[in-house]
Amino acid sequence: MKKNKKKKLLFGAVDTNWRIHSYTQYLQTIFPNELKIHSFVKYVPPKEHYHAQYTYAFQYQKLSKFNQWLISLYFFLVALWRYDIFYFIAGETLLTRKLLAWELKQYKKRGKKVVMHFVGSDIRNEHYTKYKNTHIQAYFEGKLQDMPPKQTEWQKKLCSLALQYADLILVSTPDLIEFFGNSNKVKYFPVMLDTEDIDRQIKDIVPEKYPQRDKIRVIHSPSNTSLKGTAYIDSVMERVCLRHPEVEYINTADPKYKDTSHPLCAVSRYTLLELLQKSDILIDQVVIGWYGLQSIEGVYCQNEVVVWVEPHLRSYLPADAPFYICTQGVEESIVQAIENVKNGVKKSTREYVMMYHTLVNSSFAAYLRLVLM
Repeated sequence: MKKNKKKKLLFGAVDTNWRIHSYTQYLQTIFPNELKIHSFVKYVPPKEHYHAQYTYAFQYQKLSKFNQWLISLYFFLVALWRYDIFYFIAGETLLTRKLLAWELKQYKKRGKKVVMHFVGSDIRNEHYTKYKNTHIQAYFEGKLQDMPPKQTEWQKKLCSLALQYADLILVSTPDLIEFFGNSNKVKYFPVMLDTEDIDRQIKDIVPEKYPQRDKIRVIHSPSNTSLKGTAYIDSVMERVCLRHPEVEYINTADPKYKDTSHPLCAVSRYTLLELLQKSDILIDQVVIGWYGLQSIEGVYCQNEVVVWVEPHLRSYLPADAPFYICTQGVEESIVQAIENVKNGVKKSTREYVMMYHTLVNSSFAAYLRLVLM
């Protein structure tokens, strides 16, 4: 009997939250006889920030526009012939945005399958989020007016093209579902954590860089201070620390913690994991309205996690979600977390992460099977 030929899948062209490696390993375990998987990225993080591996990797920001175009066109033509399934993350494909409609049409014409995986700011207007950050008190009180649109015209077009040409659309946060109407192509697929990788990173951590704790340590480590509500968090923590001398606060956006050349982060992922091992409470964000990778890492490292979740999204939270979601206010949630730490009460458990944020317990394989059919 003739053996079925493996289908070839290509991940590209950016790797947000370092998911390509873990996705690749998992899918190769689940579909050993059905899939061969490669990856193509236009940006590789600094090694001191996160060490990642890809089949084809380029640093587009170091290339001229002409060379970027040349590499993209050449690789697109090769990939069009070589691969059966294209898995694009954050709306970034092989060619330029101007050619996106034409590019997706070529995949469709040649019977290729396309997965579009959106993660947040790729289809959520950054100015909308920044406006909430600037008017944060009115935002919490539900009194915001004259807000920017939730999506730019380009983002609306990107969603429209995904609906037209993609075989499967995944979204990492539930607020993104509304941008696609009621299409059955769209699946909510939360951020996953590679627990084997994180265990390797934290097993040898020793208390060298940061002093031993004699206080309850609260940390905030924003990748973008204007999207996380950092100024507001700082002001709240200033009051909290005055009233609770047993608390110390670390904001890694402070330049003294800078240890990576990554443009969006003050500290490397390794330093953040080290810090989480030596902290009690993590404040993720109070603007975006949902929890992401850092919250999940915080729970896994058994920090109490404070994160703002929009009221209309709270129905998506599992009943046993361990987060302090600021239902009574940000300061109130932080103080509650502090009191719980003082009293030895822990909401955070690794079991939550293992149940809801690991690939082995996810619907990922079932979703990809739909594409393979």
